[in-house]
Amino acid sequence: MTSNKDDRLRFVGGVFYQLQDHHIGQNYTVAGLQSSSWVVGYPTMIWLTNQERNDKDYAAFGEASFDILPNLTATGGLRYYGYDNSLFGYVGFKSAGTHCIPGARTVALSPVINGAPCSNLDKSTSGHGFLPKGNLTWKIDGVGLVYATYSEGFRPGGVNRRAGLPPYQPDKLINYEAGWKTSAWDNRVRFNGAIFYEKWKNIQLAFLGLNGLTTISNVGNATIKGFETDITLAPTDGLTLSTSASYADATLDQNYCSTDTGNAACTTPAGNFVEAPKGTRLPVAPKFKATGIARYQWTIAGFEAHLQGSISYQSSVQTKLKTSETAVFGTTPGFAKVDFSTGIERGNTSLELWAKNLFDSLGNTSRYAECATAVCGGNKYGSPGAGIVYRVPIVPRQIGLRLTQKF
Repeated sequence: MTSNKDDRLRFVGGVFYQLQDHHIGQNYTVAGLQSSSWVVGYPTMIWLTNQERNDKDYAAFGEASFDILPNLTATGGLRYYGYDNSLFGYVGFKSAGTHCIPGARTVALSPVINGAPCSNLDKSTSGHGFLPKGNLTWKIDGVGLVYATYSEGFRPGGVNRRAGLPPYQPDKLINYEAGWKTSAWDNRVRFNGAIFYEKWKNIQLAFLGLNGLTTISNVGNATIKGFETDITLAPTDGLTLSTSASYADATLDQNYCSTDTGNAACTTPAGNFVEAPKGTRLPVAPKFKATGIARYQWTIAGFEAHLQGSISYQSSVQTKLKTSETAVFGTTPGFAKVDFSTGIERGNTSLELWAKNLFDSLGNTSRYAECATAVCGGNKYGSPGAGIVYRVPIVPRQIGLRLTQKF
C-alpha cells in the first residue's frame, strides 16, 4: 500500500510471506560394491542424501517520507521479520541403529523420507526481530543532492546438513553511509559517490567439510569501511569519458575459532583452535576495483561509427578465511584487462569488430579444491602425491567480427 507520491508526507507499507519446500536427493553408487557397505535398501549405493527442507520467511514493513523543506526530505522506516527453517531426513553411509542420532526420528517412531532407511537428521531454527532505516536528503538547485543513511539488513539462520553440527544463526549488517549525486556544465559532467562504514555481526560463511558436505558457520564480527564513486565527462560532442572505482577494507574484529561441534568466534583459544586471527581480511572481495571507458561516436558517409576502449582492474583477493587454507591456496594476484570495439551502423544493419582481454591478461577470479582442503588441497603447486588447487581464469583473449541485421 502506498500513498500519493506528490504529498508532503507520504508512505509505503506492506506484508511479505514466503514458503519454500525442497526435496534434496543425492545418490552415490559404486559398481561392484560389497553388499555389507550398501545403504540399507539401496543396492550398490555407498552414500545417500534424502531430505526435506522447509524455509518460511515473513515480514511487515513500512516507510514514511516528509519534506521538511521543499529541498530537504527525511525518511524513516521499520521492518519486522521472522523466519522458521527446518531440515529432516537421512544423510550418510550404510545405515544401522547407531547411524541414526539418539533421540531423532527412526523407522519405528515416525515416517521417513521417500523410503530412506531411517531419519538421522531432524533440526530446526527460528527467529524474529526489527530492522530500522533512516535517511536525510538535501537537494541543491543546479548541482544535485547529498544524503546520509543509516540502515540495517540481515540473513536468516538455517540448518547444516551434517548431523553433528548445530544450526547457524542469522547475521546482520549495520550500515552508515553518506553520499552525493551531482552534475554540471549542462550535464556534461557527472560526479557521484558515497563513503560507508559497516559493522557485520555474526557473519555466515560456507566451508567445505567432512565427506564433501558444505558447512555454514558464524565466524564473528567484521568492520568494512570504504568508498565508491563514478565520474562521467563529455568534453566534446561524440566523446564520452567515464570511470568508476570502489575501495573496501573488510577485516575480522576478533579471532575466529573452531571446535569439534562446529565453529564459533572467540577472543582467546580456551581449548578451541584459532582458525583466523583478528584483523584477517574477509575472503572473495578485492580491496580495490576500477574501470575506465573512452567512447567516441561520429558520422561518416551516412554511417554512425563508434570507437571504444576500456580497462578494468582489481586488486588481489584472499580466497579463504582460515589461515591454514590461505597457506594452501595463496592469494589471487590483482590483474587488469583491456577490451576494445569499433564499428559502423546504418538503418537496420551494423558491423562491429571487437576484442575482449586484448592483451591476454592471465587473471584469476577464484581458487578451489575438489573436496575439503585437508584432503584435496595438498600442495598449492600440485606436486606428485599431493592434492591440486584449481584456478578459475578470466576469459582469455577473444577477437571477433559481428554482423547484425534487424528485421
